[in-house]
Amino acid sequence: MSCVTNGASELADRVRIALTSRDLNGFGVLLSDDVRRGDDDSPRACHGRVEVFATFQRLVDEGAEADITDVIAGANGIVCGFAVRWPTFWDHPRDRRIFPVYFVRDGLIVEIHPYDSRDQAIAAAASTSTLTLSVMLTVGNAPLPRSGIATHSERTNCEASVR
Repeated sequence: MSCVTNGASELADRVRIALTSRDLNGFGVLLSDDVRRGDDDSPRACHGRVEVFATFQRLVDEGAEADITDVIAGANGIVCGFAVRWPTFWDHPRDRRIFPVYFVRDGLIVEIHPYDSRDQAIAAAASTSTLTLSVMLTVGNAPLPRSGIATHSERTNCEASVR
């Protein structure tokens, strides 16, 4: 049903399981050794599995919490929707929705780019002119399979950050 050919569809289910069970180690094994997070010229950029994992661990250790709102596999990657609650001492709105895209190659996450908009994230994960997406919405602990169509002709870049 989906035109996902880069392993994103299979990986999306593993990402959903790791994140909904709050298994950071399980998520870490889905990262490529040379994974990158954020724009290379950003002071918040992370390079490599160890650095990305350490950043996510620090976020958890400092009190950031998130609920998964959806997981969407596209031709270019996976979108995860998060309802995030930041610690009160951070310079962020307390409650925020973010939509990182996990770009996939050879069945592993090779790049992570956060977006503030679900539509921008879906467009980035699709990055083809017409694409059928496999959508997995999570409501409580029960995943509900759905499908939809996204149309987009170019990859969208956004200067958003999860920190």
